[in-house]
Amino acid sequence: MLDLGAALSAGANLVAIYGLVGLGFVIIYRASGVLNFAHGAMFALGGYIGFALCEATGMPMIAACPLVALIGGAIGWLFYRAVMPTLAGQPHWVPVLVTCACGFFILAGVIELVWTPASRDFLGELGFANTIIRLPLEIDLSTIQAALLVGLIVVELTILALYRYTRIGIQMKAAAHDHHLASFRGIDIHAVFALAWSIATAIAMLAGFAYSVDQRLDLHLVVIAIKAFPAAMVGGLEAIGGLILGALIVGMSEAFATVYIDPQIGELVPFALLLLILFTRPWGLFGRPQGALRV
Repeated sequence: MLDLGAALSAGANLVAIYGLVGLGFVIIYRASGVLNFAHGAMFALGGYIGFALCEATGMPMIAACPLVALIGGAIGWLFYRAVMPTLAGQPHWVPVLVTCACGFFILAGVIELVWTPASRDFLGELGFANTIIRLPLEIDLSTIQAALLVGLIVVELTILALYRYTRIGIQMKAAAHDHHLASFRGIDIHAVFALAWSIATAIAMLAGFAYSVDQRLDLHLVVIAIKAFPAAMVGGLEAIGGLILGALIVGMSEAFATVYIDPQIGELVPFALLLLILFTRPWGLFGRPQGALRV
């Protein structure tokens, strides 16, 4: 029972992180057709910016969260406006390589230059509290992990409502369906795409801030976020509603492999599931076969 509780506890934490970060992959791909592999660096950047704000001002975590989200939204908007329009008309693999270069080299390099590679501990250095909540089946979650799980559900429902009930959401769906037709109908597709990148980056940076408070802050966050990509693929890169199931499958599989087999095996599980879904159903469990053509 102890092993089961440990596996479920670790799995719940991974589900929350993979779900929130994977949501950014889905939002951006659904809107603009780009696989944004700079997303992991954005996730890590949220932790470092949050640490800098709290260290400089002494503000509590709850007060820093809206600021991190606003800064993340601005960074996502600026990133799209500065980089992506210049790649219009290029093959799909070109923006993918550009986001890889920006994330793994430029943004990661900036983080290392500004904050150095040394890891940081919010709880120890800034005195933040993070109590443990005991749930049935001996599942232990910290208050931040529980907040991340609740946040995943709230954000998922909010994004679904945005697409279904708001004018800008309908414009985002129209632009995703046919860029040229949407532009012809008067929709500013670059504004719509920039908004999608802004929302996705804000979610990723806020999740990175919360995760780094709960665990530790270092550049390993980039790798953690990249493991959210298999969760997005399993659910379907064009299916926001399937993301939670994708995160559940990937997160729990990794946690159970880590606890019951070997931690190194656990690290490989997300990518093994990625290969499995690519070979068997590349559009994901809830995606459309047409979406696999762009992947």
